[in-house]
Amino acid sequence: MGQPFYETPADVARERAIAEEAQRVWCCPLVKLKTAFPCDWGAIRADGQLRAFVEIKDRNGYSLRQLDELGGVFFSLMKWSQCEHLCRLADRPFIFVVRLAGVLWFHHTWSRYMSQHDGVRNCGRSDRGDPDDIEPCVLLRAHRFKQLSEPL
Repeated sequence: MGQPFYETPADVARERAIAEEAQRVWCCPLVKLKTAFPCDWGAIRADGQLRAFVEIKDRNGYSLRQLDELGGVFFSLMKWSQCEHLCRLADRPFIFVVRLAGVLWFHHTWSRYMSQHDGVRNCGRSDRGDPDDIEPCVLLRAHRFKQLSEPL
């Protein structure tokens, strides 16, 4: 049996609001991809060409500085690996957008550089009592992010 699906309609709405702000700033539509894709979104040009694969996270309870003090923003190693593979096959970049303390930040990279991160640590959330929520994660320190927007 697979891991339970925890995403709620409120989670989807928050992610969609982040995507709308990102596409406004970048002047490029973000399209939600099928659930079979490891990356949730695609940045699509007007001619239909895929510009980048995009993953969006809402970790609004923390600031970038706070997560940096804990070792960095964490991202599932399994998902990171799957995104790296997809980006390599499509020869497209990967963009990780995260909302922290109301501010949008992004990390842009190409598959050949995805091994350049700040370590791998077993971490995750423990508030649901699900042991599968704790897993090996890639850590990304603050210096790898650029600010995308002012506080929402």
